[in-house]
Amino acid sequence: MTIARDQITGWFRTRFVAFSMFAVAGCWGKAQPTGTVSGKVTYKGSLVPAGCLVTFVSDRGGAALGTVDASGRYQLMFAGKPDVPALQYNISVTFPGVVGPEMTDEDERKYMAGDPEAIAKFARKALSAPIPKKYADEFKSGLSFQIKEGANSFDIDLQ
Repeated sequence: MTIARDQITGWFRTRFVAFSMFAVAGCWGKAQPTGTVSGKVTYKGSLVPAGCLVTFVSDRGGAALGTVDASGRYQLMFAGKPDVPALQYNISVTFPGVVGPEMTDEDERKYMAGDPEAIAKFARKALSAPIPKKYADEFKSGLSFQIKEGANSFDIDLQ
C-alpha cells in the first residue's frame, strides 16, 4: 500500500485544524472564566423602550448582546448562550426604531461572532432615538463593566 503525498498533506492539515480548534476553544490549559449578566436599562429614571439593544464589546473584539423587554430588563447572550467571558467591556444602548442597513445571514453570523466591522456597521442605529445618540457608540457612551465569574447584575441608568 502506498500513500500519496496529497493524502499525507490532507491528513496533516486535518490534524492541524483540529488542534487549532481545541486550542482556541480552551480545551487545553485553563478555560476562560464566564459569568451571566442581566439588569435594567433606564433613561433619566424611566424605562427605555422595549426592543432596545444592549451591546457589550470587549477589547478582544467579542460582543455580547441583550434585548430590553417590556419591563426594561435585559439578559446578555454570547454566541447564543448566557455565559459571557469574564472581561472588561464597553457598552452601547441603541434604539431599534431607526432602520439601519439590511443584515444578510452572513452579516448576522459575523455580528454574532463579534466581528468589529459588522458590529460597527449594525450596532449604531440611534439617529433620532428617545435616548441620546452618544449611547449608540460603545466607545463614546462612557459605559463600561467588568464581568466577573458567576452571576452579575448591572443596571444601566442613562442620563
